[in-house]
Amino acid sequence: MDIIVLKPGVTSRELQHIVKKLESRGFKANISKGTERTVIGVIGDTSKMTEEDAGAFESMQGVEKTHRIIKPFKLASRDFKSEQTTIKIGKHVIGGKKIHVIAGPCAVESMGNLLKIAQEVKAAWTQGICPPCLNMLMLSR
Repeated sequence: MDIIVLKPGVTSRELQHIVKKLESRGFKANISKGTERTVIGVIGDTSKMTEEDAGAFESMQGVEKTHRIIKPFKLASRDFKSEQTTIKIGKHVIGGKKIHVIAGPCAVESMGNLLKIAQEVKAAWTQGICPPCLNMLMLSR
């Protein structure tokens, strides 16, 4: 159960009782009050919650129904955040509408080889080179 839909006119006492019950089981409650309904988003690993547990919440005063969200990674889904995520690294922006591939050599024999590969790849299509590869090369010296 990931969402608890409350009945219209739920009292603050009923709401607090539900929240305390969730917290006692190790979950957090994200309360969203709309014009007609209040919804509680259950935050935490709800995969461990059984149907019997969900039924116990459904039988509580003020609860209309519960919903289980089947999708994994719900906080990273478009259902949770519809806008695109972008990250700025230096003058480059990763994310948005462009497709980005992050890769680098697993092993580098020398700084010269790494720089030669980096120049050839950049000339072909890339924006940069994987910094951890440089770190590994510097540590191996």
